[in-house]
Amino acid sequence: MTQHSNTQRAVDGASFHLPLKNDFIDVAAALVASMKDVAVSDALFGNSDFMLYEKNETFRFAAAPCLSLTMTARRIVVRDGRTIHELPLGEDPLETVQNALQRFGNEAGWRAYGWTAFELSSLLHGETVADLDMPLLHLMIPTHEIILGQGAAEISVQDAQLADIWQEVLTAPATDRPSARIEMDLSQGGDEYKTSASDAIDAIDGNIFRKLILSRRVPVTQPVNMVETYRAMRHANTPARSFLFQLSGLTVAGVSPGAIVEVDQSGCVSTQPLAGTRARGITEAETETLRQDLLSDPKEIYEHALSVQLACAEVARVCVPETVVVRDFMDVIARGSVQHIASTVQGQLTGGNDAWAAFASLFPPVTTSGIPKARARAEITARESAARGVYSGAVLMLDSDGCLDAALAIRSVIEQDGQAWLRAGAGLIVGAKAARELEETNEKLRSVSRFLVPCDGSASGEE
Repeated sequence: MTQHSNTQRAVDGASFHLPLKNDFIDVAAALVASMKDVAVSDALFGNSDFMLYEKNETFRFAAAPCLSLTMTARRIVVRDGRTIHELPLGEDPLETVQNALQRFGNEAGWRAYGWTAFELSSLLHGETVADLDMPLLHLMIPTHEIILGQGAAEISVQDAQLADIWQEVLTAPATDRPSARIEMDLSQGGDEYKTSASDAIDAIDGNIFRKLILSRRVPVTQPVNMVETYRAMRHANTPARSFLFQLSGLTVAGVSPGAIVEVDQSGCVSTQPLAGTRARGITEAETETLRQDLLSDPKEIYEHALSVQLACAEVARVCVPETVVVRDFMDVIARGSVQHIASTVQGQLTGGNDAWAAFASLFPPVTTSGIPKARARAEITARESAARGVYSGAVLMLDSDGCLDAALAIRSVIEQDGQAWLRAGAGLIVGAKAARELEETNEKLRSVSRFLVPCDGSASGEE
């Protein structure tokens, strides 16, 4: 093994600390790219599932599940090594999930990663899920984990050969970034979306039915290099979370503008509704003009206020009422090619609730569903041509100590069965204009579409 100065390595070769000099985004992308290496595949025993998850500029790379859990509307299946356990959903499916993780996970503590589909919300509220066999939740506890942060990598790898390979990857010079991009026609399906949005706006009465997030799916017409696409997106965007994963046949790269919910070890719950959108300008002056236009638009302000009001009610449902507060009300934050109105709602869990209870209360977020949520879910099922799946679901990281972090799964490129697509939505309320809502979906799609790298893309030193 190549020796590196200041490297601390455990006697068993499984855990060590490694100083890093390269850009974390490039290093993280290189780790994912290494999964295609034959030697890495051998060391992983053929299981190539992985998750890269970024929060607060700390990247966590988790690979090779030692335990995986998949939920459908029929059952929960846990794969523990070569053993398969089938569990009934029970009265509270998420409580069943937590019990399974505690039962089959490492008694000394575990960290799980995964994703949920938008349609999980229907199951949690006793509604019909059209496809009983579609994955609604998939989690894995990894065998190997690397944490990149504060100029160093903390590595826990249960294979000496793999430790050697990844140490080389972590210290190798960064490769040039491909310059080629896939040309996307964002007008695909635009007329159909405007028609559907116009019909939906007519159905919104502003009293019983107040808001709907209607999305559109745009196919990508050629194969996508997901690793280089993630690297390009992450270098150019300013996400609250980012992720790149391959789990259960699904590959997703995303730069999320926010978290659905965060729960820390003390039981503090935090969510940040994002509602109200404008593009960012080419210059700072243009961006500021658009920001002021956003903050003076009655439609956008009303939409945001509705979202904050519902988030407060949902946090209060699982928290001590007097602890529920709104912070940074109507702040404007930049996320890639757009800027959003944002507020933060916080509260302290009551003794009878845990992180899953907070997740269930807030999922799906009002900013990707509508008000009331039950009516919005029904409208989305009726008006959108395909199940959302992971889009507007969650990308998760949770710990045995009760912490949970759930990123909103939007601003992503999704790939499954050789097909890739983008998806984006807009908030419809009384008085909304279908043409403007279509343009809002385009503004959001551009946060991803401009950075799609083809599989045969050429390399360049320029972005």
